[in-house]
Amino acid sequence: MARWLLLLSLALGSLAEPRTGTFSKDHVLPSKGVNSIVHDSSKVLTSETTAAPTSGLGGTLDDDDLYGTDHTGCPKAFQGRCVCAMAMYANQGEKFVVNCTNTRFTDPFALSALPDNTEVLIFTGNFLERLPPNLFGTEFNFDDLETIDMQNNGITDIDGQAFHRVSSVKTLILNHNNLSIVDKQRHPRVFSNFVNLEALHLTNSFTEKVDARWYMASLEVIFQGSKLTKLKKLHLEQNEIWVLRDPCVFAHLPSLEQLYLSNNRLTDVNLSAKCLPKLKHLGLEYNMLRRLDANTTAMLDELAARDDMFTVRLTGNPFICDCNIQPLYHWLMTTQTRALEHEKYRCYTGRPLTNAGRPIMQLREMECQQAPARASAASVILGMLTLAACVVLVGVIFVQRRRLARGAKNLQPQLQTAIENVKRSRQYTNIEREEEAPEVAV
Repeated sequence: MARWLLLLSLALGSLAEPRTGTFSKDHVLPSKGVNSIVHDSSKVLTSETTAAPTSGLGGTLDDDDLYGTDHTGCPKAFQGRCVCAMAMYANQGEKFVVNCTNTRFTDPFALSALPDNTEVLIFTGNFLERLPPNLFGTEFNFDDLETIDMQNNGITDIDGQAFHRVSSVKTLILNHNNLSIVDKQRHPRVFSNFVNLEALHLTNSFTEKVDARWYMASLEVIFQGSKLTKLKKLHLEQNEIWVLRDPCVFAHLPSLEQLYLSNNRLTDVNLSAKCLPKLKHLGLEYNMLRRLDANTTAMLDELAARDDMFTVRLTGNPFICDCNIQPLYHWLMTTQTRALEHEKYRCYTGRPLTNAGRPIMQLREMECQQAPARASAASVILGMLTLAACVVLVGVIFVQRRRLARGAKNLQPQLQTAIENVKRSRQYTNIEREEEAPEVAV
């Protein structure tokens, strides 16, 4: 189906006279130097490879119109937008690279005509939403394909049967997409055909519309269903992960050696060393870790005891350096675990306040605010008795309110007479004081 859609799109875009050709599935490699691609982790450089308009293919299309190469070295199905050539790729030496970077594809159907001698596919910066079944067609087995880079394509869904004939792939890069892998969009065996996969890059790959705890649970199901027994490196940076509910979430990756969880929102490290039997590096930089408790440091020491080359990285976390930082402080001072750049671990705040900004290794005081003294049992009992007496008194007054009101009314004349007597007594006293003769000094 994908192939016929390609044929139709080419037919609609053609303006020239009909042409025919001979179909050949043996894609000839362009000579070295005609097209060159230099690829590293941050950019792709091309020379002498400006895309030209697709050759006219009006009329009836045959297989040569789909698979025959054009001036870019790519099959004509790529419409002159990509570059296919021998090139130096990363640190892997010279490879046959198909480079479709920022080529404005809105669907992936051109990939069904991918040359069968491709070693590196770079299909990035396009506008895709879904990867359909049989993404690379049904014609060829890609025995040489080692790297698939499909980052930054806006992919939201990957069909469970999208990747076939990819048994030789060692690196899959799906960074900076918008994947939703929960509910109906969760395909437990989506990576099952990557039987030799060693590195899976999922940095900033998941939709922010779903809480991270749910897609982490779905990832665990996918890892279990896909049986990635050879996976050594897993990147999960920048995915808003704030909790690892299951300490054995990565237990279905028995060969995992490098786990990257930096730039997330983790407040603790809920992982089990027993479920990470071959781990050599754990990246936890720039999370929300405020301290490490004794269980976490013990887990790290267990990993280091099993492999003395194990390393952990904790830089960039907002550590609070009060009395609760002491387990981490003492661990850093005594552990044999290789905590990379530990001299850069700094306090975000602390007590005393002078700890703010200070390296943890240089702390001298670690205080906590003293809790208020607890009230004694006798004070509590006395307070309860006083409260009970007040309640009883109020109850008695309420019940006897009419009698008390009558008594107060009867006492009113007597009180009035007493007040008048007090007033007259004060008047007589004042008169007597005025009549006394003043003393005169002689």
